[in-house]
Amino acid sequence: MKQYRLKIGGDPIDFFAENPEGFLEAWRSVNLRASSDDKEWLRQAAMSACDWAGGPIRYDNATVFAQDMMSKGMLEEINAEG
Repeated sequence: MKQYRLKIGGDPIDFFAENPEGFLEAWRSVNLRASSDDKEWLRQAAMSACDWAGGPIRYDNATVFAQDMMSKGMLEEINAEG
């Protein structure tokens, strides 16, 4: 497992996941308005991410979403050991 940090909103969210796409579940776990439907949550999360990034974020799937989050500095790998 790798350790990641999601930086959106208040305090950063540190979590462990197999890959960066795990940020969606980490974020959902602390978001009181997160949809239980995966597709709807992907859309909701993308809308919030676009607001924070000040520009577009792709959300065709979790992989490109995570790539864009990382390229904008909102998601980072902080520990690759494990």
